[in-house]
Order: sequence, then C-alpha cells, then structure tokens
Amino acid sequence: MKKLTIIVIALILAGFASYHLAEYLTSESDKGQVIVGISNYTLETTFYVFALFLGLAFILFYLLVRMLILLWKSPTIIKKKSLTKKQLLAQNALVTSLVDSAEGNWEKAENTLIKHAANSAAPLIHFLTAARTAHSRGATDKRDEYLKQAYDSTPDSDITVGITKAELHLSGEEYDQALDTLKRLDLISPGHAVVQSLLHKTYEKLNDWDAVHNLLPGLKKNKTIMDLDIHATEVTAYSERLKLSVASNDIDQLKELWNSIPDRIKRDPEVCSVYFAGMIESNQGREIEKELYKILSKNWNKTLLVLFGSIESSEPEKQLKQTEKFLKKHADDAILYRVLGKLCMRQNKPEEAIAYLKQSINLEPSVTAYQLLGDLLSQQQGQIESANKYYRKGLLLASDEIVRETQDENIVDEKPPEHSPVIQQQQEETMT
Repeated sequence: MKKLTIIVIALILAGFASYHLAEYLTSESDKGQVIVGISNYTLETTFYVFALFLGLAFILFYLLVRMLILLWKSPTIIKKKSLTKKQLLAQNALVTSLVDSAEGNWEKAENTLIKHAANSAAPLIHFLTAARTAHSRGATDKRDEYLKQAYDSTPDSDITVGITKAELHLSGEEYDQALDTLKRLDLISPGHAVVQSLLHKTYEKLNDWDAVHNLLPGLKKNKTIMDLDIHATEVTAYSERLKLSVASNDIDQLKELWNSIPDRIKRDPEVCSVYFAGMIESNQGREIEKELYKILSKNWNKTLLVLFGSIESSEPEKQLKQTEKFLKKHADDAILYRVLGKLCMRQNKPEEAIAYLKQSINLEPSVTAYQLLGDLLSQQQGQIESANKYYRKGLLLASDEIVRETQDENIVDEKPPEHSPVIQQQQEETMT
C-alpha cells in the first residue's frame, strides 16, 4: 500500500511538471539557446530541448552499463541458480529417503542420500542418515565409510559424528566399540550431556556398575535423565555392586560398601535385600537382625520378612514376638503366617506352628507352607498319613506352577536376573 501511494504521488508530480513544461515550450517567452560547435558543424537548439536530450542520453548510457554488468555477472548468476536448484533437489531427496527408510527400503534410501550429498547444503545430514540406513540393513562396512565421509564433509563435526557412531554401535550390541568412541568424545567435550547419557547406557550393558556409579554426579548435574530414572539408576547400581561383593565372599568389602550407601537408597527393598541376604549367607545374620527389623517396621516388604525369618537369632523368643507384632497391621498376609510357623517350629512350639501354617495355606496356598507343615507333622508329631496329604498337595501346586512358568516362558523369552543363592531362595519362597 505504501509503495502504491508513492507511485501515485510520483505520477501526479510528473504529470504536473510535464504539463507546465509543455505550456512553457509553446509560449512566446524566451526559451534560451544552446549552440554546440564541432569542427565546421554547428548545432543550435533551445536550452530545454538540449536538457531533454541530455536526460535521454544519460538514461540510455545507464541502461547500457547495467546490461554490460549483467552480461559480466551472468555466469555467476547462472551457476548460483543451478546450485540452488541442485540444493533444492538434494533437500527433496533427503525427505524422500527418510520416507523410504521408514518403509524399510533401506538400500534405495541409501543410494538416494549419497547421490545428492555432494550438492546438499548440509552434506553431514545426508552421510549420517545414510550411515543409519546402512546400519539398518546390516552393511557395517558401508556404515563406517559413510561416517568417515560425514566427518570429512564438515569441519568440527567430531561430536556429531561421534555420537551417531556410538549410537549405532550400541544398537548393534558392539559395546566395546561404543565405549571407545564415547571415551574419546568425553575427552573432547567433558561433561557433554548426550555423551554422558550414552556412557551410562553402555556401562549398564557392560555391567560395569562402578563406572555407572561414578557417572551419577554428572548425570544429576546435567539433568540428563529424569529424577525418577536417576533414582532407579542409583538403586540398580548399588544393588549390582552389592551382588558383586556378595559373590566375592568378602564380608569386609560388603560392609564397607553398605556403609557408603546413602540412607535414602538403603531403605529401598531391592538394595537392602541384597545386603541382608549376603550377610545371612555368610552366617552374619545376627549382626544385621536389628537393622533388618528396623527397616521392615518402617517399610513392609515380603522379601525382607522372609529374610528376617531365616535369621538364626541369638534371641529366638524375642524374634518370634517381634514378628507376631506385625499381625496387628498385616493380619491377612499369608507369608507372615508362614514365617511365624517356621519360627515356632524352631522354638519347638508345634501346636502354634501348625495353626500359623494352616492359616497361611487358607489365605494363600504355597509349596513352602505345605512342605513345612508336612515336615512338622511327620518329624515332630509322627502323623505320617496327614503329612503325606500335605506333601501331595504341595507337589500338585508345584507342578501347576511349573506348567504356568513354562507357558509364560513360551510367550516371553526373557533371561532371569542373576541373584545370590540366598536371595533367589527367599524370592522363590515369596512367590510361592
């Protein structure tokens, strides 16, 4: 609108000036004279005609100069337009190849990307995408070749190319190669958030839990992962480190590691159950009895309950009474009654033990409860026929559980986590 207004005003002014100029030229007033002499030739005209001639000559000269400049620059302009066209084609090719890659046409996408990479305004993206596509179809040699071309195509692309390379190694379960790449990137850019996150994943895959633990401060500082994931990572790291200490049979190392764990992590059942199971396995149950009871009182957990009941206490009567206190809040817990039955058997209280075990079976039948009740009836009461009845029920229940487990394994083939023998036994008891 503004330009249109200016043009209209300019036309009005030009028309006004032309009108007065024409009126002046047709009048009888003195218009002035200009005489131009060249050799024997003389040109005589009015001043205004001469001025008009000069104006037209200037315009023609200007147009001529502009045309010459345009001709001079035409190769550059043509080249620029051609490059722009090629870049546009490369951009369209990138989009097309991404669609092909998503549809599983990896080789076609790869060829399209490489064909247009040289003409792209961002060849790095073409080569990195081609590397991912080659990786998807299992062409590792091509993948590595494209990663090298990506690095050569763009200066200072170490981090970008390195991160892609590490991600592809992780995807291909090439954890050692991924770790080598990430360590080099960490030297180039210490504390880089993405590098730290990938290091975390790599160390987890390599089961290097000491390294994962050492990464935690950096992960928290950079807020690389969410707070909930940070907590889960801490729990897993400490649990796995405790398992390694248990497996080494080094009680001093186990105690030292436990004492270094923050209280908020110690309260997590996954962590403390590993420690308590390791101590019980090493015949150090009496040493952790009070601590285990304290944690169990604040954070009810069935695995911890089973561990508490497996301790050969120096004060068995006190242990039994402490466990009976839990009935106030957990009167419907089958595992609690089973543990109480086991403790009563140790105290040579068969009648109470039978009552607790039967109540456990009534609430939730389990193989362990049937076995304990059968042992009690056969060994202490001499009731062989009754004992055999409970043994048969336990065997039937166990066979049903094996069938269900087999069916579950056929549906989802997952590798079970590795635990110490004691904690595996306690978790199995909890499940049954």
